Amino acid sequence: FSYTFNDEGEYLYYCSLHPFMVGKVIVEAAAEEVTEANVMQGMNIDLETNLALPFDREANDSITLRFVPKAEGLEGGEISAAVDHLDYNIVIMRDGEEILNENFHDHDGVLELIIKPSDGPINIEGEAGDPPTTPPYTISGPIFNENGQYTIKASIVGIEFNPIEPLSDEFSISVVPEFPLAALIPLVVGFTAVLAAMRVRKITF
Repeated sequence: FSYTFNDEGEYLYYCSLHPFMVGKVIVEAAAEEVTEANVMQGMNIDLETNLALPFDREANDSITLRFVPKAEGLEGGEISAAVDHLDYNIVIMRDGEEILNENFHDHDGVLELIIKPSDGPINIEGEAGDPPTTPPYTISGPIFNENGQYTIKASIVGIEFNPIEPLSDEFSISVVPEFPLAALIPLVVGFTAVLAAMRVRKITF
């Protein structure tokens, strides 16, 4: 016998063989699923992702990249405590082939890109908007849509509309497929066959 409790609360139950035995089931709301984030540190910029890496493209339809500038890296750039205008250049390559090379304007300093892998051409939605914040840009296209090693080069190229010598950092993200249960079966069968052969050979000797 099994029963699923769908509503929160306390439920009493009794044993039909021993009526004096009483139990209680307490049903509480499920805790929110916690997503493990990942932080990669650079000299001038840190890259944060909303998902643990490597990126599983079959289990996730998007990944968010957050480029966070370091204050010490911006010394001499006349950056104010409240950043009004910051220009980024983002280059993404897969196995040495350039996929994206784009400039982005940001108002709060933290550039946020939502990447939605697809087989179509690169499409970028979003704009800097009005200060003091900038909503995320959404990018769809052949980014993280195939397994492989991706290199992301992030550069701060302008502060307050003034071009500066690029402050750059490079990061790597691996994209892997989900490891299906079916893939384990040949491994198990193969390992069993090896053990059987070893036993037969031992008996022969």
